[in-house]
Amino acid sequence: MTKHSPSATATASDDAEAVPGRSTEEIAQLFELVGRESEAIAMLDGGLTRQREMRDAEATLASWLMVELRSALDYRRRLLGGESA
Repeated sequence: MTKHSPSATATASDDAEAVPGRSTEEIAQLFELVGRESEAIAMLDGGLTRQREMRDAEATLASWLMVELRSALDYRRRLLGGESA
């Protein structure tokens, strides 16, 4: 015959009473936080994608000749409303 421990037959309300200091509000907040895991992963994925795009752009710019860079910077400055160098 198997003995049951008191905690194995405890109800949810017994568990809440057994752990002092943990409020229902705190538990609800923890569940809410855990529920946003997918959102956080999607945000990280988007950030990593943008970082890869920036690294690719840096690598491309690093391969350009100085005259190409100056021309591109001058063009960008004009688009932003600045004066040409």
